[in-house]
Amino acid sequence: MFSKALGFAGKTWSSFTASVKEVIDEQRKVLDEHQAEEKKKEATHLPWEGLRLLNSNRNGNITDCVKDEILALSKREETFLVDTDEFLYEFPFQMEDYVHQASKVIEFDERLSNVRNRLVPSK
Repeated sequence: MFSKALGFAGKTWSSFTASVKEVIDEQRKVLDEHQAEEKKKEATHLPWEGLRLLNSNRNGNITDCVKDEILALSKREETFLVDTDEFLYEFPFQMEDYVHQASKVIEFDERLSNVRNRLVPSK
């Protein structure tokens, strides 16, 4: 009788430890994904950052030129309403590859933030 109880307790304990291990593994996976996402955010730069080493054909440096061109896009709401059939060329685009950069630009450019809020108010 005692050996049966001991056997049952052993099986129950094994089942319990397996469940705990499964929970820990799942938590570790979620934590790793969260840390990877945070690293992406930290590594994200505004589009014009890091261009200081390049030369520009305009007066000033290329960083200022690129920054001015990008920030000028938010001056016209129509820029964001172009139908994909109107593009001059097709290009591969995956939103998840640019979401951190887009968020950073929206924080930087108040006009872009306002345009975004008018065009996508519920998000």
